[in-house]
Amino acid sequence: MIKIVEGNLLDATEDIIGHQTNTKGVWGSGVAKAIKDKYPNTYAAYRDLCHEYGDKLLGSCWTIKASDNRFIANLFGQTKLWERQKQGIH
Repeated sequence: MIKIVEGNLLDATEDIIGHQTNTKGVWGSGVAKAIKDKYPNTYAAYRDLCHEYGDKLLGSCWTIKASDNRFIANLFGQTKLWERQKQGIH
């Protein structure tokens, strides 16, 4: 069963927050940017992972422990950045 809940994902009480992300090491907008702003340590780990493995991450899921003992599940589903991200528009 699927349950749709509206609200801020970062306000959820679950121990794991999952989000689809790119393999380029860029969290410039949307949910990814909100995670980056709230949990900077997870962004640093994600960025390092992308620099090491790049597009080989596509289709995988890597979890990173956040500062409040939650886990961020990075679901790698994108190899290209949106045009607006490449132009520096966030």
